[in-house]
Amino acid sequence: MTNIGGSVSPKMSSRLLDNSEVTKLSVLDVSTLDATIKVRIVKLWKLPSFKHPNTTHAVELILMDEEDTKIQATVMNAYLSKHERFLVEKECVLIQKFAIGDNLCTYRLTNHPHKLFLNDNSVVKRCNDPVGSLYGFSFIDFEILLNNSLTQNSVVDIIGYVYTYFDMVDHKTKNGQLKKKMNLQVRDSEQVTHYFCYLVGKLC
Repeated sequence: MTNIGGSVSPKMSSRLLDNSEVTKLSVLDVSTLDATIKVRIVKLWKLPSFKHPNTTHAVELILMDEEDTKIQATVMNAYLSKHERFLVEKECVLIQKFAIGDNLCTYRLTNHPHKLFLNDNSVVKRCNDPVGSLYGFSFIDFEILLNNSLTQNSVVDIIGYVYTYFDMVDHKTKNGQLKKKMNLQVRDSEQVTHYFCYLVGKLC
């Protein structure tokens, strides 16, 4: 994991962000140094502590830049007091001095192979320039799904209609958890092409 460190004052941090060249998310990797990104926070959620469910363990973010590239980011509880006021869903921010690591999540929420980690050295500033899609969608055509043209484990967005759904059934996940599962058939916006998929857990 690469950690872009160095301690600077808040005023100096703001000037650094304003004068920095913006790096695209698509070129970020663990060798990236001194990068500044301009992104929209398209999704934000809190992860509860395992031992103390009423305490936040970390905040997870999905960030999107002007090229509609998305990347996941994590802010651990220890750094929330510094950054949380800037972390607002749908808002745009400039971020600098973050750590970059491989995205080793079992279920990736973006197609980016890496993940960002904000720490005590990270600098976040609100940005008035609109960046990326407001809701973070990058829709693809149903034909791409039907032709199996996607890389395995890709994350995609589709838009259409729920044409048929079936009763929920018990489903055991790879890690042995028992959850509910619902199969359904969706059709594209023209109601011509259909595709079978399923929902698991709370999404049912």
